[in-house]
Amino acid sequence: QATIRNALEDQDKAVRAAAIAAQKKGRRPAWGDLLAKLFKSEKHLKTRKEILHALAASKAPAAGALVAEILKNAKSNSDFIPEALNLAAMAGGDAMRDAVSALLASDLPAANRTEIVVQAVETLGKMKDAKAAPTLALRAGDTQPRVAIAATLALGQMNNSVSREALIDRLLHDNRTDIRRSAAVALSNLRAREAIPALLEVYNDKEIGKEVIKALCATP
Repeated sequence: QATIRNALEDQDKAVRAAAIAAQKKGRRPAWGDLLAKLFKSEKHLKTRKEILHALAASKAPAAGALVAEILKNAKSNSDFIPEALNLAAMAGGDAMRDAVSALLASDLPAANRTEIVVQAVETLGKMKDAKAAPTLALRAGDTQPRVAIAATLALGQMNNSVSREALIDRLLHDNRTDIRRSAAVALSNLRAREAIPALLEVYNDKEIGKEVIKALCATP
């Protein structure tokens, strides 16, 4: 362990890279603080991304603070947002949920704003945190179809009144076929009896009927 620790602090980029790769396999949370420190001092983009992958593998507590810092300054850290969101999904918890939710409300890089929002919404879905449902319900009505679909499917990962009501609303009232279809798929995952009346109302819809019938069959 001492050898790997020394290698992480080595001046040679190749040595550091090898140590980071070893950490991804070794999964030692105790090295999290050192990896987080190395991320801040490292200059090479690829190596910094590898550090984030190593932190994800280690599930180190230090990853949380680093993720929050990266997402808080999304414009200056745009290269690392996918890795940070992956870390957030794996770590979970209130701090990570709040950091991802804050990212959605922040000033994002215009060039890839939609991609970042979709990734953030999918991350909240992976967390399966009921407290994220209001944020996802809002995004389910987004004017950008990719965002709305991602948010609708993410709501299908958390079975609570907010998610059910949002999905039923999209199923019945959204004028976009893809969103209504996504709502039916999400309700199929929830298997919520509360959705049966709404599903019966649209089961003969030619555009989404197949998904609606599947949702009805999945509901006990």
